[in-house]
Amino acid sequence: MKPIDLDAVEKAVEQAETRTCAELIVVINRQSGSYLDRELLQATAWALLALLAMVYSPWQFDDTWLPPEILLVGLAAFAATRFVPPWQRAMLGRARQDRQVLLHARNAFHVLNVTGTRDRTGLLIYVSWLEVRTLILPDFGIAGKVEPAIWQGILDRAGSISHHDNPTLALCGIIEECAKVLAERLPPKDSNPDELPNRPRTEVL
Repeated sequence: MKPIDLDAVEKAVEQAETRTCAELIVVINRQSGSYLDRELLQATAWALLALLAMVYSPWQFDDTWLPPEILLVGLAAFAATRFVPPWQRAMLGRARQDRQVLLHARNAFHVLNVTGTRDRTGLLIYVSWLEVRTLILPDFGIAGKVEPAIWQGILDRAGSISHHDNPTLALCGIIEECAKVLAERLPPKDSNPDELPNRPRTEVL
């Protein structure tokens, strides 16, 4: 995971909120929850394949070393699925990652009380690094005034934060694009209190 300048992101949020009555909050997670079940499944599958290969191989193997060799294959598969991100993403599958990122984004939405603003104008920007996904979740007060396609368009134009050479710049760019939309649809009111923390949150479970 590349480092993100939390001070720069906080400043971007502060500047964005001077232009709108909406409240932005940013969450950056290394990954969305646990994939232990898939990791164990991969370890078991590769160990079984290794066993079958040895049993039906035309070459002879010393039975004494068979159990530790099978165990070693399983451990290697487990480690690759847990610690090598490209392999991990390939083994997890897109559908599982999509579900888990959305679930944890919604969980962060409630844990951080994004719904707690006066006019229900909270907006969560959720970054999940391993899965290479970013979501924008608006509260009711924003959802009624901004179409979902607009948020998706912002994310599509920004591309992957995880793969960006400068993830801080990419994330601040998303915040700026959200601010432009919100400034037009939800301009600031005479009373514009700061209702949600501007500091990005990390590792929200």
